[in-house]
Amino acid sequence: MDELARRCLYLLEQDDDSARVAGLLVLAHTMAKADAADPLHESLLLAAVDTVGLRFIARMLCPPLRHGSAPEPIASVAALILARLAALDATPAWVFHPVLITRLVACRAAAEPSSVDGESEAGNVTEDGADAALADGGDVAELDAALMALATRPDAAPAVADALAGWFAESQLAPASRLRVLELWDALVTLPVPGLEARVLAMCGAQMAAMMRSRLNASIRARLYSFGLWMLGSRTAVAAVAAKSWLVLAKGVCIDVRVVLESENLARGSAEVASLPRALLIAEELIRLLVSDDDGGIGGEAASKMIMVLMECLSAVTYYISAVANQGQANHDLMFPAVRVLGAWCAEENSLLTDQVLPLLPTLFDPRLRRAAAAAHGGMDWVVFLLPGLRAMLANPDVAGAAAAELVDVGAVSHLLDLVTALGDDAPGARDNAYLLLAELLLVGSEAGAAAARQLAAADPGTRIHMACTASQSSAAATAAAVAMAAACPAEELEPGVLAAARTLARSDPELAHVLAAWKRARR
Repeated sequence: MDELARRCLYLLEQDDDSARVAGLLVLAHTMAKADAADPLHESLLLAAVDTVGLRFIARMLCPPLRHGSAPEPIASVAALILARLAALDATPAWVFHPVLITRLVACRAAAEPSSVDGESEAGNVTEDGADAALADGGDVAELDAALMALATRPDAAPAVADALAGWFAESQLAPASRLRVLELWDALVTLPVPGLEARVLAMCGAQMAAMMRSRLNASIRARLYSFGLWMLGSRTAVAAVAAKSWLVLAKGVCIDVRVVLESENLARGSAEVASLPRALLIAEELIRLLVSDDDGGIGGEAASKMIMVLMECLSAVTYYISAVANQGQANHDLMFPAVRVLGAWCAEENSLLTDQVLPLLPTLFDPRLRRAAAAAHGGMDWVVFLLPGLRAMLANPDVAGAAAAELVDVGAVSHLLDLVTALGDDAPGARDNAYLLLAELLLVGSEAGAAAARQLAAADPGTRIHMACTASQSSAAATAAAVAMAAACPAEELEPGVLAAARTLARSDPELAHVLAAWKRARR
């Protein structure tokens, strides 16, 4: 053992707190310089913490006196030591003591985030030891690292969950401190810790709802929306959270959506605009939750209230898309998630708001806007998200005629054929929806169906049908489209081989009886 290690142990053996603090700083400095795999490093660490004991480490983890303040530098040093201890095979049992873990959670929950913009940096461990902690005025990265390290240990998981729950229940916490606890949970729950998720989820939902009722700045609300999205994506969370909590979240989202999408004065880079994509994604997930049959779905009076709230949100979405149509340009950070919400709504509820949705189809199928949006969103065409809703409209006899006429007016047949070609086998689900919408549009028993057939005749139908026949080997949707296209085209315009292939497909699938009937009518 070198002289620095002996000095460290000597200081930690003293009765004076100042000497012990100095000993911890020396220990942190030694750990920062040493190789973690070095046996001497492990032996020094174990000897040091055995000397100083649980009570002193716990006292060093006192939370800041004022919520939102940075922790004392020594708290970061103590957390760094705990993180290193949790990574050892021979971790002392007292490291998992509930008192110690509760102090650690309290210190982190009340601490100011270490980045300048207030975003959490959970899990980022600095390597400069005590010197960095002192220079930063108490960086919280070590607090995060210690919690993450402890949460991976089954010995500590119950205590971590109980400590988080205790801080959720603390009535005096400011919204920012509550959000930091939510962020901690968001980080910890991704770890494979048995029992950790179920112990805290219901309380998370209640706290999320309580925060949504508070006056929050745009930055905190955006981070709360990120947490809400995670909650909606967790089956366990959906089952655990009360319906009224989701309703409160929906109301908050609706207010933000209306403020931004119905405003003409908000700057593009403002915090309110920046947080809106998350809010729109939450609205999309709430629509799915509303119609879900799984445990945790929303029913009864809460469902009726949720529908009314979401209709307000959708009215703002349709207003914004109408404004885009008038202006000829869009903020695609907003437009893309707005179209997704609209598509999700139409797929589940195609009788309400239909009169507002159908006039938007020229804008939604506008090739220039679609290309610009796809360039900003990884090449994804937003029409993909509209396909299930458009199919649902054609299946609804009350709106099928109007929907088919509007689709024909925007040249949907050509757009769908191009979309099928572009999607190929990379997105089979979206491609099949496009094929089925095309088949259903061609088979609409009205003037719209005849007009769709005329559009098909101008779009190289032989090549398109041959492509659908080829895809039919793995896709029933392509089969339906191939037969419907062949039925809609005059026989003299198609090659005999294409006709024969489509006729064979129509006879091979009992579910295509209606398509085969259309085929026979077209051939009379």
